[in-house]
Formats: sequence, C-alpha cells, structure tokens
Amino acid sequence: MPTLRLTTAVPAGSVVTNAMAGSKFEQLPFPASVAIYQTASGTNITDGDVTCDVTMGNAIEGDQLSLPVVDAAVTGDNGPQRNRHLVASGVADAHDRIQIKLTNGDASNAAVVISLIEIRPV
Repeated sequence: MPTLRLTTAVPAGSVVTNAMAGSKFEQLPFPASVAIYQTASGTNITDGDVTCDVTMGNAIEGDQLSLPVVDAAVTGDNGPQRNRHLVASGVADAHDRIQIKLTNGDASNAAVVISLIEIRPV
C-alpha cells in the first residue's frame, strides 16, 4: 500500500493548485481506494482559514473542506492522525489524476499543510 506524507507551504491569500503535482501517484497506476488526512498550521492560522478541494479523475470528492488547525507547540504533534483528521476518501480508476487544491483564505499569514495519503489497490 503506497503511503505519501507531503508538506506543502501555502502563502498568505494564495492557492496551491495541486499538492500532488510531481508525485509518482498523481496519476494512479492501478485502481485504488484513496484516503486523505490533513492538518494545517501556522502563526495566527485558525479553523476555516485553509480549505481543500479534492478530485479523483472526474469525481469531486470534496469541495471547500475546512482543514483542522493544529499547534505543534501545544499538542506536541502536527498530525495528521488517522483517527481524527480524515478529510476525504474515494475510489479512483487506473490513470485517474488525484488533485488536492489548497486555498489559504488568510491574507496576512502563511500556512503549512501536512497531508497523509493512503493508496490501497482494489
């Protein structure tokens, strides 16, 4: 089962079109069940500031999903945790493109998004 852990910087007030860009699994080599766990962090970043849209092939699996904000200084961990931070999941065909679009709605503060992506062949 391929597993990816991605750290993506999202500048203030900007969009990252696809956090999966350049990954070997951006286009799936086989049919798979995909689970995406995510957290956001950053100075003065609050719940609702960072959102994501998830598509797998032509299927929209999530739209404007608010990412949970974690503070590593408080929790000792910046996640994501499988039991608490599932953002989206779905099934995709071979050669489908996984796109994870990240939007930072905070015009003053940058954010960091950590993604854990599990790809299970079906």
